[in-house]
Amino acid sequence: MIGLIWIICGILSYGITFGYFQNKYPRMAEKRWVEDFRFAVFFGILGPIGLSVSFPLSGFVKYGLKF
Repeated sequence: MIGLIWIICGILSYGITFGYFQNKYPRMAEKRWVEDFRFAVFFGILGPIGLSVSFPLSGFVKYGLKF
């Protein structure tokens, strides 16, 4: 059960972080795709910890999710 929660939090954390960087800076999104992807994967691996950091700092409502 804990593993499932970790995976769900990781997926949400990844989507929120990647969506934030790709949608906040659209001019640089294509050039910085790899860096944004790596950063989002790092937050995704952290699971609930990454979600607790990425959700309040990202402006989730404004930038949404991106996978």
